[in-house]
Amino acid sequence: MKAHFTKLISLVWIISLSSIIYANSSNCVSYKATKGVFFGISDIEVIGKSCDLKIDITKTTSEHLNLTLTIEPSTFDSDNDKRDKHVTEVLGGENSTPLRVFFKDLDEDFLNTLGKEKSKDLEGALEIRGKTYTLPFSISLTEDLKKLEVTATSKLSNLNIKLSNVAGGLIAKPRDQLELQGSISIEFIKHKIEQLKTN
Repeated sequence: MKAHFTKLISLVWIISLSSIIYANSSNCVSYKATKGVFFGISDIEVIGKSCDLKIDITKTTSEHLNLTLTIEPSTFDSDNDKRDKHVTEVLGGENSTPLRVFFKDLDEDFLNTLGKEKSKDLEGALEIRGKTYTLPFSISLTEDLKKLEVTATSKLSNLNIKLSNVAGGLIAKPRDQLELQGSISIEFIKHKIEQLKTN
């Protein structure tokens, strides 16, 4: 498994949404991978994307909701099949476990509140390689109020992900940093909430 980490081009994992890449999609995620090369003089970036995002919203009480985002690591596409296989192994582990982000006990009208505040800090959880970690998240609305963006940052080492240096760091050196970002259609969320009210 360590060999797979070494072969990965990415040394900084970023799951992020690009409005340009996903202009025609409602709910998508991507990762951006970066490694320092040539003694750290320059960086190389790789982006893998997926629009196969599963979103579950459930009620916990009459006024509170749970929001769960699920993505299969194998659905990320970086236009390089070999790299995509390594990404699946690193993010999903030997059993290719899905990535999940959880938010619990959100106020039912959190979108309206968010519309006034523009952004809000929340505690959430990230499940990666079958283990769950508590992370601080920031949620915000895009300027056109059509998308909900979810962002978190963490060290890779805090998620028990260790990427090896290549040639002792002379060729490539890991950056112990992780940024996570997802984007969801506001209309999609509202539709899900309305469905819960009628059930």
